[in-house]
Amino acid sequence: MRKLTMCLALTLGCMATAYAGVALPWIQTADVNNINQAIVAIIQKNKFTLPVLFPSFVPAPATGTEYYANYDITNAGYDLYIDSTADCNGAHYCNVITLNVSNLTVGKLPAYRNLHGQHMTTTILLNNGNQANYTEGFAMADYWNPQITWRQNAATFTLTWVGVKDAVQTRKAMTWMVNNLQAFAPPPVAHS
Repeated sequence: MRKLTMCLALTLGCMATAYAGVALPWIQTADVNNINQAIVAIIQKNKFTLPVLFPSFVPAPATGTEYYANYDITNAGYDLYIDSTADCNGAHYCNVITLNVSNLTVGKLPAYRNLHGQHMTTTILLNNGNQANYTEGFAMADYWNPQITWRQNAATFTLTWVGVKDAVQTRKAMTWMVNNLQAFAPPPVAHS
């Protein structure tokens, strides 16, 4: 507890590494290459006026590498990608984190079953009181990254992350990311 208190006094980034026992290095989302350009483009092209949210911190890239932000406007909303290469655009082999936001809010949140019909999705409670569905990463014809899906502000959100080998740490880290979303607003309009 004393170490956490000292970290809080020094920097917010240090708090993120110690939060909820998730021993991962974290970076501020603002430090991701192209993040501001991607967010401005989403705000300008977002035909559904969906909220533009993203975790304040994300797990840091491997030493010597960087993250790059990309986006895609979809028929129902948008995808904001954090990728390991500049030209990835959310492709499976180089995508690290994706936040999908859609205006589709009818029906139940997705829940997955394995090939034996056993439930793979569990319900978790977020800090804002919303329920979310969490599914660990799984292989079924392809590998599906761990994901959390929830509804908020008349939108459905799905956060996926490649995760770490420890499933408990992955779940804690993803829940922390969702509980620490940051709203992005349009940039101020210059008046002449």
